[in-house]
Amino acid sequence: MSTLTMGVFVVWFPAVLIARRATRSERMNLSWRQVLAGCPPWMRGAAYGLLAYALLNFVLQLAGGSPAGGFSEARLASGHWMLFYGAAFCIFYSVMHKPDLQEPSQCPAGHEVGRDDAFCAQCGLPLNTGRQR
Repeated sequence: MSTLTMGVFVVWFPAVLIARRATRSERMNLSWRQVLAGCPPWMRGAAYGLLAYALLNFVLQLAGGSPAGGFSEARLASGHWMLFYGAAFCIFYSVMHKPDLQEPSQCPAGHEVGRDDAFCAQCGLPLNTGRQR
């Protein structure tokens, strides 16, 4: 396993933990709009562009039927490296420039709620829809 591949795990685990905390969701889905709220628009576009590149690269690798090894494997791995390193960078940048993403959201009664929730799961109170997410 290459050093770049091992490095993905080093940066990705903290990035996922930070992203989950930023969305405050009990569900297993992340809102990238919320996670990347602290990034400038060009950076969000670049993150989505890296995703498109990695997917296209993967599909071309599967459809091309090129032999294993050499350039084709390096190209496939590089697309994934760019995606994971780029997404982790965007997550870290977003939280650094918008630290309130890590602060808990609360209902009017003070219970911690998810950022996408419309009602408090504990007391059922409706949440202020005008709050900053």
